[in-house]
Amino acid sequence: QLQCHRITLHKNLFFSFVCSGVTIIAYETVIMHDTITSPDPIKDRNKAGCKIIMILSKYFRITNYMWMFCEGYYLHKLIASAFHEQKNLVVFYLIGW
Repeated sequence: QLQCHRITLHKNLFFSFVCSGVTIIAYETVIMHDTITSPDPIKDRNKAGCKIIMILSKYFRITNYMWMFCEGYYLHKLIASAFHEQKNLVVFYLIGW
């Protein structure tokens, strides 16, 4: 059964890992590399774009930790109440994202 709550939590966790990796790679390649090689870096020319990339990279890094917390909390809830299944994951989505 691939449509259970545990798999859904894993999908969100790995999607946050992918988003974090993409934004960190974008930040490193576009901003940091240009800062090192260019006398007129992009961060001086495009302040709003650099801030958006930086905010997104920090946001997705935080979502990685929050989804790890959600996975641990879900595991705790499964162990604490072994015979009651979690009905919906709305709370986990709000905490994770």
